[in-house]
Formats: sequence, C-alpha cells, structure tokens
Amino acid sequence: MIRDDQEMLARLQQLVEENLGNEQFGVGDLSRSVGISRSHLHRKLRAAAGQSVSQFIREYRLRKALDLLKEGQHTVSEVAYLVGFSSATYFSRCFANLYGHPPSKTDKVEPFGQEAGPPGQVKMQWKKSISSKRVWMLVLLAILLPYTVFFVIQLSGRSKANGVMTKSVAILPFENLSDEPSNAYFTMGVGEAIARKLSAIADLRVVSKTAMFLEGESKESLVDIANKLNTFYLLKGSVQKFGDMIRVEVGLVNGKTGHWIWADNFDREFDDIFQIQNEIAEKVALHMEITLSPEVRSKLNLGYTNNSVAYDLYMKAHYEFTTYTRAGYTRAHEYVKQAIELDSSFALAYSLQGNIAIAKGSMFGVELDAMEALSQAMISIRKALEIEPDLPEAHAVKGFYHLYSDWDFKKAEQAYKKGIETFNTEGYALYVDYLNFAGRHKEALEMAQRLEYIEPYYPNTRMILCLFYNQQIDEAREFAQSRLRVVRNYLTMDSYGFVLLNSGDHQEAIRIFQQIFELENIRYPRILGWMGAAYARSGQPVRARELIDELKQHRALNSAGSPAFFIAVIHAAMDETEDALHWLSVAIDDHEMEIPWLTTEPQFYQLHQHKDFRAMVKKVGFPGT
Repeated sequence: MIRDDQEMLARLQQLVEENLGNEQFGVGDLSRSVGISRSHLHRKLRAAAGQSVSQFIREYRLRKALDLLKEGQHTVSEVAYLVGFSSATYFSRCFANLYGHPPSKTDKVEPFGQEAGPPGQVKMQWKKSISSKRVWMLVLLAILLPYTVFFVIQLSGRSKANGVMTKSVAILPFENLSDEPSNAYFTMGVGEAIARKLSAIADLRVVSKTAMFLEGESKESLVDIANKLNTFYLLKGSVQKFGDMIRVEVGLVNGKTGHWIWADNFDREFDDIFQIQNEIAEKVALHMEITLSPEVRSKLNLGYTNNSVAYDLYMKAHYEFTTYTRAGYTRAHEYVKQAIELDSSFALAYSLQGNIAIAKGSMFGVELDAMEALSQAMISIRKALEIEPDLPEAHAVKGFYHLYSDWDFKKAEQAYKKGIETFNTEGYALYVDYLNFAGRHKEALEMAQRLEYIEPYYPNTRMILCLFYNQQIDEAREFAQSRLRVVRNYLTMDSYGFVLLNSGDHQEAIRIFQQIFELENIRYPRILGWMGAAYARSGQPVRARELIDELKQHRALNSAGSPAFFIAVIHAAMDETEDALHWLSVAIDDHEMEIPWLTTEPQFYQLHQHKDFRAMVKKVGFPGT
C-alpha cells in the first residue's frame, strides 16, 4: 500500500518511466501496478498533485519529450513515439496545449517548475510542493484581480467593438482527451449542453459547436476564428472521461486580442455533470458581465434528467441523430429508448424520440410511412410537454406534426414559434420550411440567414433552397458548392441537386443524384423522382419511365418516402398533366409526407392554374385558399 503522497508520486513516475515507450500503458495499467482501483487512484492523485491520472501520465510523457527535443538528437515524430504517442499530430497538439508552443519551438518553452499555457490549466510543480504553489497562486491572484476585473469590465461594458456584439460567444468544439476515442459523443454533448444553457440568455448571441467542427484541424489563430464567426468571445474546452470520473477544462478567450479572460477545471464524479455544465454557463455569463435572472436560471435545467446513466445514453442518441443517416437514426432510437426506460420523466429524451420517429418517415429516412411516423412522434411529444410544457425542442416537433399530419398551418406556426424561443437549430430549420410552404420566401431567407448566423456550417442548412426560392440561383449554387467542400452529406447534396435540376443543369443534377444513392446504398424516392425529372427534361423519356416503374414497385411495398408524389413529379416533367394530377391525388389520399411541398415543387409550377390542382391546394389548406 502506498503510504504518503511523496512516495506515491515517486512510484507513479517510476512506473510511467518504465513504460514510457508503451503507447498502450494507460490509467488501468497504472492503477493495477500500484494495486488500487482507478477511482481510488484518481482521488489520491487529485489530492496530492491536483491532476487526474491520465493527465499525470500524459504530462510526464510530455516533459520527457521536452528533454529529448532540447537535446536535438531526434525529430518531433521520433520523440513522439519514444515517449508513447502513436500519433505525431496528437503529440504536437498535446505538447502545444501544455507548453503554449509547438514541439518545433522548444526554445520558447519555460523551464521545469514554471507554469505554461492558458490560465486554469493545472500543471505539476516538480520542484515545489503543491501547497506552496497554491499560496503563491493566491497571492498573485490577489495582486492581479483588480486589474483583471477592470480590464474585463472595460471590454464587456461596451455593446459593440469594431462592429462585433460584445455579448456574443462561439462555443468551439471541446477536445476529447479521454483514452477512448469513442467518448467523442460525450465531449460533443457537454459542449452542446453548455451552448443550450447559455442560449437561454435573451441578449447573448451563442454560436454553436458545428460552426467550427473543423476548428480542431484549423491553423487559424483564435482571433481569426472570432473574426470569421463575428463573435467577441470564444469558449474553448476539453473533456476527459475515465470510469466514473470526468474532468472538464474550459476557458473564455477575448476574440479581439486572443487573451484568456477566465479559465478553470472541474474534476468530479460523473453524477455531477449537470452541476458542472450549470457552473460553466454561470461563470461564462459572469465574466461577460451578464446577470442571470431567476427566469434564466430556471431554464438551465429545462428538460434534463438527474439520472447520469440516462443522460449518457441521451448524449449518445443525440450524437447519432445528428449524423443524419438511416444507420444513425437506428442507433439513436435504441439509445433514447434505454434512456427513457431509466428515467420516465426525461423530457428532452422524449422530444428526441419524437424527432427520430419523424426522421425515419422523412424523405431520407424512408423507413415508416407518414402517418405511422407522425403518430409515433406525437406520442413522445405529448409526454415531453406533459413534463416540460415550455420545452422548445418538443414544440418544434409538435409544429411539424400539425403541418404534416393535420395540414393545419396556423397551429403549426404557433408551435414553431415556441420552438425557437431559445437555441434550437432543428426548430429554426423546420420553421424555414414552413415559411417557404406558405409562400413567405423572403421571411424564410431571413430566418435561414439567422440560423446560419447562430450555427454556421449547420449540416442541415436551409440557405440553398431559400436562395433558390428568392430567385438568387447563382448564389444558391455557389453556397451549395462551398458547403460541399466542407460537408458532403445527403442534406446538402439533396438541395444542390434540386437547384441544378430546376436551373437547367440536368446532367450535373443526375450525377449528384447518383452520388446520393451511393452514400448509404439507398434509392430514396425523392431522388428517384428528381432524377426522373432530370431525365425527362433532358430528352431521355425511357430512363424517366424506368424510374416511374421503380417508384411504383416501392409504393407496392409501402408509402414511405412519398413515392406517389414523386411519380407525379416525373409525369409533370414529361408534360403528362393528367397522369401528374392523378398521382398527386393518390399522394394526398395516402397522406404522404411530402404534401406540404405541393406548391413549392417547381415541376408542378405549370399545374398551378389547373382547377384540379387548385382544388388539391385548397383541400390541404394552404394559406390564402
């Protein structure tokens, strides 16, 4: 048994030294070597040195790496492998995080025993006791605090600085420092939860994680990133999860200067994750000179659970849901079902369950027919709203139900507006669709721009379609092309193919549609319909009819994906008006999911004055009819 802190630290250093080149040597190996559990070792090391076990191992390796680099006998890659890093890139990132400089700049690294890096990072003092360190840190803090507070107030007191809102913050992707890469869902979930809580502050603009999902590989400075996102502050962080313990390091950066304003670390048991997220949100607000009203504080935990295992499952479900793939929806469904089984009062989980049901009946889920998907969704949403009547996520899905199931545009808009009262990207996206259906294209574009402003690089962007409907065709194509260089998913390719088809570039549209089929090896009815229209418009009627036959075969199995609607699309593109109207009538009788797109589908523009088409529009209840 280890008897005192000094002996323990010496023994741990010896064990890491003996396994320095073994990249597999981790927390479990170290705890087994000293004969105590991982959690017990974590508590002892935290008390003795202010570090987690994984941080202790990593920083010992990095300090050895600094010695080797200063000797100048090895390259950076060689040193990385010598000290147990299997990736030179990850080694360089960790090195820079610890010392504030890359491995190639060791001449700028401070010597042992001195602090390095941004404030709030806990660094081991190898030549001073931890108690001595804390005394001097408190003295230094007492000296600097008045100046720091004055500086922060001077910056935060202004409503604008160089045209940028001072009360604006971008939540950069939190770094996963866990031993297991599979914990990425947890890291992402923590960052999202903090963004959601901060968005409850009415006068604070929050830019979410997907705005900078490439930031981890970016070479840009923090100032450049803040300028690109038009935010005054940046929130950076990292998360470690090991056993039943978590460590969250987070810091607030002035985006105009790149200086750290505040940073801290939180080492707790996993059950405390909810409190950690609330504390971070409150401290960020404090350092931005924002006072949290009782109403805002009451919203911090809106919809959450007190069951940490259920919350972990929810984060996994949400992570899979935002892949926007059929496989992701399947996994998300299982995770959220387990979360609800553990906590039947978990409102956010019910809301996500409803969203998943809708997605499985959507144009790219194509697993359930419309009414089955909508019925399943509403069961979950009613439960969510029974628990949390003001939950924005649930109201957004309720709006979808009113629109696609009831064809009730008035109730749909009322629910959608409640769905965007706080940060909710899915709610914004659904409301944009509604505005386009209602013929309010200018409003839709303004709302899509607001969504882009809140969450740049949102993978389910509505900008492409809104630019098209506002007759900004070149801008729509340019936006789609620029986005595809970053995100190549179904949603972006779907919208780009739509614009190509309806701006006369039929062959390029066909090429994009073929690529969509290859994403998950699924022949989506929507894409079959649009591809058929592209064949028809480009003088290839035989191929167009082949796709009509394929859609009919699909419909014989089920109506998921709106096959009748897209049979009508192809007939309309072939100028076969009566056939198009017949299949639209079938689609309405089948209550297919695509019906709200009736008046905004360009292939039907030529039908708008036909009495039968106008009767269908009135039957669905579009505004103005």
